[in-house]
Amino acid sequence: MAPYEALVFGSAVEAFSLSPVMRSYLAWIDSLQGKQAACLVTQFFPYPWMGGNCATRQMRRICESKGATVSGSTVVNWAGFRRAKTTTQAIEHLTQALD
Repeated sequence: MAPYEALVFGSAVEAFSLSPVMRSYLAWIDSLQGKQAACLVTQFFPYPWMGGNCATRQMRRICESKGATVSGSTVVNWAGFRRAKTTTQAIEHLTQALD
């Protein structure tokens, strides 16, 4: 990760929390000191408070504990008709956050 100034970490929500795979990956990283980061999670449930918010908080906390400055986070709803809208909103939000 050394050559990158900014990183976007993405994960699915599992059981209303951050995926154990992403949690393990972030724990494996030695340091994010001096890096700007953004967090993105996908979930099937229609509202961010149904697991997405918790997962982004968990990811943010881990990144910050590794020294990253987390500039933004977002939740993409993966259910049919909301997918395109929430994906577009997530891209716009994270683009502004990392600008």
